[in-house]
Amino acid sequence: MRVTTQMTNEVAAKTKIAVNQNSLLNLGNTTENSLLEELNKTSEEKVSTVMSGDYKKTAKNADALAQTAELFMETKDGSLLSRLTTEEGKKAAADKLNQLVEKYNATLSSLKKTGNELDVYYAQMMKALVKENGDGLAALGVSYNANGRLTFNADTFHKADADTVKSVLGGDSDFMQKLAFIADHIADNANANAKSFSSRYNAAGMAQTQTAGAYMFDSKS
Repeated sequence: MRVTTQMTNEVAAKTKIAVNQNSLLNLGNTTENSLLEELNKTSEEKVSTVMSGDYKKTAKNADALAQTAELFMETKDGSLLSRLTTEEGKKAAADKLNQLVEKYNATLSSLKKTGNELDVYYAQMMKALVKENGDGLAALGVSYNANGRLTFNADTFHKADADTVKSVLGGDSDFMQKLAFIADHIADNANANAKSFSSRYNAAGMAQTQTAGAYMFDSKS
């Protein structure tokens, strides 16, 4: 079967791989090397896309964790912990603490997924911080397992008095200040990495598109 330029272009369009004349039209020359090179480009793009997505997710989770932590540290009238004397205020604080636990776990999972050395270090810092403040958190119904993941018991939290809650989670809390600080740095680092991998993907994709266009332009029917 004669491989035509039209067939070559159709392959390029369907696979999104830049296929030149040497790769298909001249099967006896550089087919293997050409296709391997193009497949490697595609593999690099996929890796960049996946990593960019992972870092974006990490940044989103860490940013949400930092924002939730900052809510607990507010001291103005009407702030989260200023309303602990009412049943409604205590419930609102319990809901936010549950949210904090969820965002903590999500951030920890995201950090482990990237495999980046700095992310591994951040994960270790988060777990160490929880362990250091384990007794205070336990009094509020927050516990951790061997993997560092947190769980929250609302019943235990509702039994705690307002002063205990404020001492562990409030603006003067060493735990909450450090947690917000770490989460902010995780988000900044993840955003930077997401942009880096996104740039690699765009550069590879642009180069491949330009190459494919050049091949198609030069091809003869």
